[in-house]
Amino acid sequence: MSNNAFDVLLTSEAEDDLFEIFLYIMHTDSLEQAKIARIKLEKKIVSLSSMPERGKYTPELLQLGISTIRELNVHPWRIFYRIKDDHVEVAAIFDGRRNLEDILLNRLVM
Repeated sequence: MSNNAFDVLLTSEAEDDLFEIFLYIMHTDSLEQAKIARIKLEKKIVSLSSMPERGKYTPELLQLGISTIRELNVHPWRIFYRIKDDHVEVAAIFDGRRNLEDILLNRLVM
């Protein structure tokens, strides 16, 4: 790694999200499609080690005054992360077709 590279870490919630996406696709489509989706998501996550600033701030969170969370998209998923000193922390991976407020409310209440 170069000196400019960031370590990329997934929270346990983000790891759970990735696993749930894999299982959902495996059950609704096929194991092969689930693997393809997982690889696409993992490649995008790993790419955050360089230039993590390229992700946009999450509009729904900006409306709430939260400007520390960025996102990258791998259609139809949204990868939410924050930059912390020398590392990137992936906080969540959600289906972009779902209502973000509902997802966050469920996550915070449960």
